[in-house]
Amino acid sequence: MEVQTTRPLGLPKRLAYYAAKQLIEQLSEGDQYADLNPSISICLLDSVMFRSEPRLQHAFGLRTADGLSLTDCLQVHVFELPKYVIPSDNRVITDPVDQWLYFFRRAAACTAEELADRLPDPVFAEATGVLQMIARNPEERQLYDDRLKAERDEWARAEQAKLEGKLEGKLEGKLEERIRTVKMLRDIVGELAPSDEQLTDLSLDELAAIETELQRRLRDRTG
Repeated sequence: MEVQTTRPLGLPKRLAYYAAKQLIEQLSEGDQYADLNPSISICLLDSVMFRSEPRLQHAFGLRTADGLSLTDCLQVHVFELPKYVIPSDNRVITDPVDQWLYFFRRAAACTAEELADRLPDPVFAEATGVLQMIARNPEERQLYDDRLKAERDEWARAEQAKLEGKLEGKLEGKLEERIRTVKMLRDIVGELAPSDEQLTDLSLDELAAIETELQRRLRDRTG
């Protein structure tokens, strides 16, 4: 089970990977497939992954397109917390799933008494106590802040890598196009020009200069 305050790059594949890894690691030498217990991955996501889908809970498993299940041994459950509608009344929340969704959405904004009124189960008193400890204990709070900063830094690095990848892809495309043009002109002119190996080491500006020179030679020959 994990809680994500941001949506990391490649999250769907990561969830599938860890669920599969957890399933595989159950078996050791001499164990049988029948000994496997279901591997269940639960992700509480504080962002929206499936914008066209109004439901907040998504259960993924091994089944056909029309719903025929192969096995329940591999499951991934994703909860999109922003889609949770907080009850407008003050009733006690009894459904276990709703209880945790309410806790994760409202714990930071409610007092311990307010949470106890809506979530009387002892487990939530314990969870509230952990939050209060973090708030009071500077060291625990620092660990929490450091983890949050690390997540934000990782997100920023991923976004920067995507941006650099796009720019690099565009640059490589321009270089390949320029090299093809130079090679074509070189073959037409039939004069001494850089080899294929040398062309790949040149910059865009250097390739442009060679292309201009080859075009000048071609004009001189045909003029």
